[in-house]
Parts: sequence; C-alpha cells; structure tokens
Amino acid sequence: MPGGVSPMQRRRRNVLVALAAAVVFFFLVALVMSSMFVWLFFLLSVGALGGYVYLLIRYKHEAAARYAPPKRVYATPIAKDDESPKVGDNVILLRRSVG
Repeated sequence: MPGGVSPMQRRRRNVLVALAAAVVFFFLVALVMSSMFVWLFFLLSVGALGGYVYLLIRYKHEAAARYAPPKRVYATPIAKDDESPKVGDNVILLRRSVG
C-alpha cells in the first residue's frame, strides 16, 4: 500500500517504543525503591535503547548509500594530432565515382 507503514517499519517502531517504556519504567522504579539492583536494570535498559538507536541510524545511512544515484564520471577529451585515417586503421572510406 503506497504511503503506508511496512511490517518491518512497524516492528522497528514497536521495539523502539518498548525499549523506551522499559527505560522509563526502570527509572521510576529505581527512584521509588532506590535499590542498586534496579539502577543496574535501568542502566542496562538505557544501554539497550542507545544501542538499538545506533543500529537504526547506521542501517538508515547504509540504505541511503545503497540507493543513492550513481555519481557522474566525466571523461577528459583526448587531443588528436592527425585526423586522417592511416593504413591498417579500421576505417570505411566512401569514394565517389566521377564521371
């Protein structure tokens, strides 16, 4: 469907939202409980979210580079000294019969 969200994009968005929800949840629980164990879970969830965002950005840059239009290659002109064909060249000569 044009303009819609593909299942892959939906899955990535759901994973991103779930990781962000885990970060918020563990932060609030760590504030209430003030336990080092819960702070460890909070730091692990922040690391997982940061790593996932890093991978998403890297994937986006690779996809953009993969589908980038090809760069133009400009050829430099070659200067020819003599324009007349030589013997042995693969040239067709047109001759007119005068008469």
